[in-house]
Amino acid sequence: MTVLRETGVLDLNLYKSDANSSSDATWTSVTFDNSKPKSKTKNTDLSIVVLFEKDTLYKEINKLSPIVVTIDSLNTGWLWMPLYKTASFSAVGTPGFDNIPVKNAKSSSDVFEPRLSGRLMITGKVIIKGFCSHREAINLIKGLVVQNFAAESKKYFASVSPEYLRRLPTIKMANK
Repeated sequence: MTVLRETGVLDLNLYKSDANSSSDATWTSVTFDNSKPKSKTKNTDLSIVVLFEKDTLYKEINKLSPIVVTIDSLNTGWLWMPLYKTASFSAVGTPGFDNIPVKNAKSSSDVFEPRLSGRLMITGKVIIKGFCSHREAINLIKGLVVQNFAAESKKYFASVSPEYLRRLPTIKMANK
């Protein structure tokens, strides 16, 4: 029974969890090309996507081309104990822009190629009591990492001037 639950064949999860974490973000440089700023852009128009391996773990799409945070490493510690799991975890992420060409670009010099560099880090500890599979424990940690990375990205870009974000291309939304 334990093997079936831990491998995900049997989905039985009944637990309480407690986690604490701290995150740190270093945004080293953000540069833009010489395109003209667009009008009526606000910090809340920012889109954020968080990726880990081949999975999109978080996606908040608004008007602007997304900031993409790629989780480069995720260390979860030992989470195989059946009824009581405790582990320290850490993750490192790299932010970047989703390079989308400017609408109606007439030449390669019209393509929007902003640069964003930095590093996002999170460390923490999780304690899980009860029936919780290894897979569910990993998902809990991933959720905490994603929540922190998205919050750090929003915090940074909320502190910049709206004129700064106006150089990001807008996303063309499908007709509703």
